[in-house]
Amino acid sequence: LCALGGMLLAPMAVVLALTSLYLHFDQVPIVNGALRNLGAVAAGLVLSTGLKLFGSLQRNVMGLPVCIGVGVATFMATAWLRLRLRLRLPLVWALAVLGSFAVLIAWIGLRAR
Repeated sequence: LCALGGMLLAPMAVVLALTSLYLHFDQVPIVNGALRNLGAVAAGLVLSTGLKLFGSLQRNVMGLPVCIGVGVATFMATAWLRLRLRLRLPLVWALAVLGSFAVLIAWIGLRAR
């Protein structure tokens, strides 16, 4: 329990310090512009990680086509529906439904082995 507290204490202190700084400087236009552009940075990091993991999908239990299908379905459920149909499906719900489906397919694949 102490180890868990130690692992969580330092990141929580950093987040609280950054929150305090943001609350102090939130009216500065440079700060708003920098934080607005961090979304693109986060998207790039996620895309980069996905491309690095793409090679391991060929050895995945579900197989490459199913993995790509789940990824495309997640993209469609979050980004495309929001941009094209103005339907806002929260990422949590999309990942809960599609993630459960992927876990079920992987479980079936592992049982078949």
